[in-house]
Amino acid sequence: MRETAIFNHALEMLSPTNPYSKPLEEFYYYNGSAFHSLIEILMRNADAINVPVSRDPRQNDQLAFQLLCGSLEEYLDDYPARYAAKQRFREKFLSWLKEIAKKYDIDDPVYPESFSQPCGDTAIAMVRMLHPREGVTKEDMAQYLGISERAVLKNLGKLDHSLGDSRQSAEVLRIGGQPVQVKIGTIREHGEKKKRYYTPNTMHPIVLQENVLQAGTLIQSLARNYTEHTNDISYIVGMEIWGQLSEYGRDRIRSVFSLEDPAVAQFIEILDDDCPDNTMADHFYTEREMREETSLSADEMLIYCLKAGRTCRLTLSTENGTIILDHALIRMSRDESSKVPYEGSEVRYTAVREGKEAIHFTKEQILSIE
Repeated sequence: MRETAIFNHALEMLSPTNPYSKPLEEFYYYNGSAFHSLIEILMRNADAINVPVSRDPRQNDQLAFQLLCGSLEEYLDDYPARYAAKQRFREKFLSWLKEIAKKYDIDDPVYPESFSQPCGDTAIAMVRMLHPREGVTKEDMAQYLGISERAVLKNLGKLDHSLGDSRQSAEVLRIGGQPVQVKIGTIREHGEKKKRYYTPNTMHPIVLQENVLQAGTLIQSLARNYTEHTNDISYIVGMEIWGQLSEYGRDRIRSVFSLEDPAVAQFIEILDDDCPDNTMADHFYTEREMREETSLSADEMLIYCLKAGRTCRLTLSTENGTIILDHALIRMSRDESSKVPYEGSEVRYTAVREGKEAIHFTKEQILSIE
């Protein structure tokens, strides 16, 4: 009865805080011939508990929480996924446990060490920590990364040379051999003395370990987007990927993917002609630089303006003819009854201008965005 009570209490903690759309019964996987189920792991670990159930509800909360920590960690231990995907699952499971700890007021919660281990690559870990707009202090970065505050400041100077001294001007952090440079801003919370660091333009370090089929499929997808939609962003991403492949890998993609696919053959020819020395892989483009230096399609401009609240000159086709909206902010229209975006042929976007009536439109009505 003891293990059943703790098991049921742990389930009561998990279910209402579940961050996924699927129920707990569907948390299972096969690794080879071995079957792994979160509920079965939880039940087995509950059976192994030798601590009696207490009459104090708070002690039972603590016991059930410890059971959850061990079971969630065990569930991911043998999960057959690549490192990056597994790290993402660990981060989400950690957030899950933190929500439970908050809801049940767990005293000094101890989370699985594997869930809170920082990324092994200091450059990647620091760049990701600098993404939130509220910023992060050097003390928090030092604690998370397990390095000194002085080392944090030195690494910040390597990422943004304007923060370092002259002796550090030639030093850089690298990801996959590529030098990483990104502008770092500083802010201070109201009444706070500590400086917080953040990146105004978020650079996302992505490292892939692909076989020929995966790398070729990626090039094929970019080629389709480039040739069918004149998408310059696909060209820039393709340049970076193509420049990092070995000559053997390039030859295999040419022989497998371009023989019966003119779009891939054309795209690869452009990459070969324009990428003789791999220099394109050394530059991180901000969105503003990409907007100024490349031609974006109407779809890309829509995302560009919508994502960051940028004003634009919007030309629409309407039943009453063509209209031009200057200094317009584009927002996603929402169904007020469900608070979700409209779907299908329904209204999806709204153009908002100061002191003027909002204009609703669909993507198909867009003639140009500038």
